[in-house]
Amino acid sequence: MDLRVLEYFLMVAREENVSHAAELLHVSQPTISRQLMQLEDEVGKTLFIRGNKSMTLTKEGLLFKNRAEEILSLYQKAVSELSQDQEISGEIVIGSGETDAFYYLADLVAEFQKKYPKVQFHMISGDSDTIKENVDKGLADIGFLFEPVNIEKYAFKKTNIEERWGVLMLPDHPLAAHDDITADDLVHEKLICPRRMSFQSEIYQWFGKQADDMYIAATYNLINMAMMMTQKHIGITLCIEKSIYQDMHLRFVPLQPKIISKPIFIWKHQNIFSLAMEAFIAFISDSKFE
Repeated sequence: MDLRVLEYFLMVAREENVSHAAELLHVSQPTISRQLMQLEDEVGKTLFIRGNKSMTLTKEGLLFKNRAEEILSLYQKAVSELSQDQEISGEIVIGSGETDAFYYLADLVAEFQKKYPKVQFHMISGDSDTIKENVDKGLADIGFLFEPVNIEKYAFKKTNIEERWGVLMLPDHPLAAHDDITADDLVHEKLICPRRMSFQSEIYQWFGKQADDMYIAATYNLINMAMMMTQKHIGITLCIEKSIYQDMHLRFVPLQPKIISKPIFIWKHQNIFSLAMEAFIAFISDSKFE
């Protein structure tokens, strides 16, 4: 399969119109139409629903679109890495969660770029499961995520940065006046919980004998979604403390006994990296996190 065909496919998927896609790609409309039909024959699935003036993706087309984007992203990344000379330059993609710990990562990136100004960073936000998946697929070079996480198959650098878990709620909620939150306080509450199974297992252990009475009303992967659900009275959110809560007029109360998570860097076990990535691994390995 020619990578050019994937570019045609993605452009038509975006524009939902072959004529518009042809104009943007500077190729003829019949060429694109022929290539798309050959692509469908090759994969054995219908990828588009063809209307009078529009082209929309089928369920199979949506799945293929995700994979096509990944393939082109990896190809472009490989070309960029191979084009580097011995001067350290190029791109590093980091997957990171959205917490205050990101400030430490941002400081690290800033210091690294002082030393290697030609290295460009791309940040992808997500929860720990998404970050691990992107690292596994090669869509992210390195992940900055929170424990608990299974790190057996990764190289890693642990930090001593601590983030405490607690409950996020509206200021008029009865628990908002508490100094801390116990399992007894949460037994009859609707909870909005991270979708990560590793954290859900940990919070079940924290509840102890009352775990059977725990009620998860919703889950989230990014904190902004959880904050909006909290504002709409869907439940109260189990999350890591961060300063943005104040901007949304929400109250954070820590758990007791404490649950503490520490961020960790992970990357693939392999010997071949770009010069920029090798330099960054060495840089974070020598860094101290206070």
